Amino acid sequence: MLKRILLTLGLLLALSAPAWAVTGTCYWVSGTSWNNSADWAATTGGVGGTCVSNGVSGIPKAAGDVAVLDASSPASTTLLVDVDLTIAQINMTALTGSSGLDGNGHNITLTTSFLGSG
Repeated sequence: MLKRILLTLGLLLALSAPAWAVTGTCYWVSGTSWNNSADWAATTGGVGGTCVSNGVSGIPKAAGDVAVLDASSPASTTLLVDVDLTIAQINMTALTGSSGLDGNGHNITLTTSFLGSG
């Protein structure tokens, strides 16, 4: 009986969790356009087009998503944000070289934090 109650409570909690509570982490691995799923991977240095996000088509665009630009991201390249964003976090702490991010006049809203180094 206790097991049934615990399972029921667990199911209710899972169903009532807000969508932004579940994150998708996407790694920038190629290209120059934020809004191109082929430029995002599920792992650092992974194959583009494999990111699983809460957004659309494997692109970090939803409030729970995390975008990571790191040492495996394209060198000496600027990632152009070509869509308004509301995501959890942008992490650029391991980005090397002269690569960067250009907001291009679009709104970028972070629900948790921006992590960078320089």
